[in-house]
Amino acid sequence: MILYDDMENSEKIKIYDKGISVKNGEEKYQQLVNYRLGDIRSPLLNNSEALSSLINDFIESITSNKSTRASGYDGLAVVKLLEATQESIKNKGMEIYL
Repeated sequence: MILYDDMENSEKIKIYDKGISVKNGEEKYQQLVNYRLGDIRSPLLNNSEALSSLINDFIESITSNKSTRASGYDGLAVVKLLEATQESIKNKGMEIYL
């Protein structure tokens, strides 16, 4: 499980090592579920504002005549992913193909 909190100053991303394992029991309708709880990790991130980084990258691309790190296609892919996520949430976790 991953938790992202943009309001947090230091640990914006926390990765929780959680999971389940399911085994079938002796009867058809029985399932044995084991929950696994593990460590929590928080990777070190650059603490700059996203919009500021985008603006600086855009200015650098203009002054050095290079492409930006993220293209319009990258932005479109993110929007499609967010829309598919929202659609899946609306449909109780239904798988959405991109």
